[in-house]
Amino acid sequence: MWLWILAFFSIITPSQNNTKDEIQSPPALSMSLNEKINLSVKSPAVNYYYKLNTKGIELYASPSDWKIGRKESMIYFDESDLYNKIYYSLTINKVIDLYSQKGEQKFNPEKFGNIIIEPEPFKLNPTSKPLKGLRVALDPGHFAGNAIEALDEMRIARIVLPDKSVAEVFEAELTFTTALFIKDTLEKLGATVLLTREKHGWTAFDKSYNDWIKDDLTDAVINDLRDGYISQTIANKLLISSDKRYIYQAFFQRYELHQRAVKINNFRPHFTLIIHYNADSENRRWDARGNQYPTKSNYNMTFVPGAYIAGEMQYKEQRLNFARILLSNQIERSIELSYFVGTRLSQKLNVPNYPENGSQLYMHKVANYTGFDGVYARNLALTRMINGPLCYGETLYQDNVDEIQKLANKTIEINGIKTSERVREVALGYFDGIMAYVNYKKEL
Repeated sequence: MWLWILAFFSIITPSQNNTKDEIQSPPALSMSLNEKINLSVKSPAVNYYYKLNTKGIELYASPSDWKIGRKESMIYFDESDLYNKIYYSLTINKVIDLYSQKGEQKFNPEKFGNIIIEPEPFKLNPTSKPLKGLRVALDPGHFAGNAIEALDEMRIARIVLPDKSVAEVFEAELTFTTALFIKDTLEKLGATVLLTREKHGWTAFDKSYNDWIKDDLTDAVINDLRDGYISQTIANKLLISSDKRYIYQAFFQRYELHQRAVKINNFRPHFTLIIHYNADSENRRWDARGNQYPTKSNYNMTFVPGAYIAGEMQYKEQRLNFARILLSNQIERSIELSYFVGTRLSQKLNVPNYPENGSQLYMHKVANYTGFDGVYARNLALTRMINGPLCYGETLYQDNVDEIQKLANKTIEINGIKTSERVREVALGYFDGIMAYVNYKKEL
């Protein structure tokens, strides 16, 4: 269907490696605990939920507990390997149960021998199926199947062009078709690929948002109320509301992201790509009809785990993931993957990576620069909850005056969905990044 398989051989052939795109050496990272903490903590408020001592990491349920030294749990450095294996093998709910029982005692390794699942290794092979054995999870962001649903999740770009015409795209369609291109190409090379939403217009619950509201909203709200994630007041509002946008903002967005993480962790991939398209957060100009005027800015960026801010250590699950990230090599491996993906996206699209001192105000508030071009630590739900190396891609600005015209020009088709050549270029950038990373690592 495509000739992308040729790109693989251009990546793995040694004579092709000395190109201008290798200006910055690939990251061969081994980070100290303090370096990981520097990337993982953005707000000083986070420091009141943990302490380090010579034996491990002390975790606290609240700043008041921290002040009086009342530990919630202790995770020892010499059990960190077991801790990460438990995370890899069990569901998050089971991990939380074990953690609640653990307290300051060490885990007994003998109790876990029959439930530990060892990762299946992958080794690159120079055959017609060089990716056989590789497991890749692809998460196409958002869920809308049409413009109305895209308005509900507020992920639609409707831009007034210089000739006064209006171009429109919505992110869920862009991410889904991008993921389909990547999946098809990886599978042709032997990889096993998971899509967190398998059909256009589906959520991670394998149904549309409308069907989920009809079938599952009540039970989901009751369960989250029981587990303490929402208040009784919010639960009451959700159960009587017919406002789909409110339900999305107040509940579904967080709830569905958790389902995506569950799917990915159950699949146990060698790495995960989270696919999004970006927009200029400083572009706040609209016409009288609510259509936005375009921006001239345009950047790529990628995110890896880290940069916890105030309010993001409130729940046990958040604190557990914080400790797991510090006690594993997930940050290092994610930076490696994101470096290659971000570099290749920038080259394929001719769009620069977002600079360390860029003008987007939210980036200064929520992200830490990793030291590698375009790669930032940020505590998004999926960077926190997914086990293993990941790259959270935010490529190009949909509201850029040139990009939206390219994205809206649907001249090709993938699985019956019309899309643009620009989407194919984005997918090829991701694919090239994957192949560069796999060639660099050789074994996963």
